Amino acid sequence: MNRIGTQIIETDRLVLRRFKPDDYKKIYTNWTSDPKTTRFLSWDIHENEDVTKAYVESKMRMYEKEFFFDWVVVRKEDNEHMGEISCVKFSEEHRLCEIGYCYGSEFWNHGYGTEALKAVIDYMINNVRVDIVIACHIESNSASGKIMEKAGMKLDAILPDYFINKETGKREGQVFYSIRLKTGD
Repeated sequence: MNRIGTQIIETDRLVLRRFKPDDYKKIYTNWTSDPKTTRFLSWDIHENEDVTKAYVESKMRMYEKEFFFDWVVVRKEDNEHMGEISCVKFSEEHRLCEIGYCYGSEFWNHGYGTEALKAVIDYMINNVRVDIVIACHIESNSASGKIMEKAGMKLDAILPDYFINKETGKREGQVFYSIRLKTGD
């Protein structure tokens, strides 16, 4: 496996790059303060810009690690910060990673999530050389599952009653998708 860490990825419409110190204001405005974005995530809305600033600083400290992969997703046409995508779990031993992402609700339904996920899958398989990329979502967030499917991932399993929905307080399943390195079999 290649120990290359987070490098710039470009697509037709997006630049995926490392977080920078001055990003926190746009990040706070565009997604960490957005209740629609955070309702399906494990973390809650950031109460103010200082929380987001500390969040960005913590990510920047991690870039020294060879197997840390975390990008801010920026739209090329206007340099707008739309969201983030990262490896939330990584196993060198098992040659796999789990991807997580979130985007401000203003940027939903334009194909940005799929475009970024495809690019990160390609990066992880062809550059880092993992064999399997995994992603998951809470059952009620079916839009995230559609992003995974459009990116070429296949449904693997649903773990029933895995999470408690923050809005409803009810238990619901965790839906797992994956894509594997094509081995010519």
